[in-house]
Amino acid sequence: MTVQGDRDLLVQAFANLLENAERHTPEGTVIRVALVSAGTSACFVVRDNGPGVPSADLPRITQRFTRVESSRKTPGYGLGLSLVDAVAKLHRGRLVLRNEGPGFSATVELPRHADRASEDARSTDALALEH
Repeated sequence: MTVQGDRDLLVQAFANLLENAERHTPEGTVIRVALVSAGTSACFVVRDNGPGVPSADLPRITQRFTRVESSRKTPGYGLGLSLVDAVAKLHRGRLVLRNEGPGFSATVELPRHADRASEDARSTDALALEH
């Protein structure tokens, strides 16, 4: 799968998602990373089986300096997801956040490079990490 964009910004966005998953889930949580091709989109997915995010906080966690109550004891300034959201939008994509019950998923959907959009309509590569 190929997307066009700023490599440094995309790497930073993906790193932020991985760091958030590791930082805001309890020990023993399984974190899964997948790259999914869905039609004309390339989706980078980080999903865990942790406690998720309180439903009331979900709509606002991409706002700058927003931290949910349960994360106030961990390092950070509440900028990670706002940066990921901004990078996705800059690349004509979007950030989709969902409680999975159990767990939480963050998906960056980006348009695939036009020359590569005719590849498999749907394919998945995945990696699982446990901390």
